[in-house]
Amino acid sequence: MDKKIITNTYPGKNKKEVQCTKCKGTGFLKYDIKKCETCNGIKCIMCNSTGLEKMPWDLCDECYGDGYFIVNCTSSP
Repeated sequence: MDKKIITNTYPGKNKKEVQCTKCKGTGFLKYDIKKCETCNGIKCIMCNSTGLEKMPWDLCDECYGDGYFIVNCTSSP
């Protein structure tokens, strides 16, 4: 799990925000658009009238949509 430290620190506390590299801090993962096989993208009850089999985005499974982690600092800044 590779992380990039960003500049947000908490004054008086030994904590920093670390940006999630899987989603690059957005909290979302992007997927390729896949049309519904039943209706071929015309919108039916099988695809909840979206025309898509799966939405082209989802919450990041590593940071759970936050985009960052709050971690304890082991050394002083």
